[in-house]
Amino acid sequence: MMRSPLALLVALLPLSVSAQVVYQCTDASGGKVISNSRVGQNCKSITSAPEVALGMPREKVISVAGNPLRKNISKKQGLVRELWRYDGGNVFVFENGVVVEILSAE
Repeated sequence: MMRSPLALLVALLPLSVSAQVVYQCTDASGGKVISNSRVGQNCKSITSAPEVALGMPREKVISVAGNPLRKNISKKQGLVRELWRYDGGNVFVFENGVVVEILSAE
């Protein structure tokens, strides 16, 4: 079973389902920055735990976020990539059953 380098890195990260806050901040040039700490005055909280986190398996995502509205699944060279779309615009990207990317509608 082949995993992408990102999926391998995420698999090595410690999983935490304890309370965590993620901030979306806007910098002086209007760019958006996602961080686990406030990096400026113009920041807003976009998540609080328990929330979906990188490295989380499918089953845990369902227990935290429920079933998705829609799933797109592709298979290529042993890699199964899934995009789970939720109400509100959030998309969770899985590679071989593990969250490797979280996209927000904002």
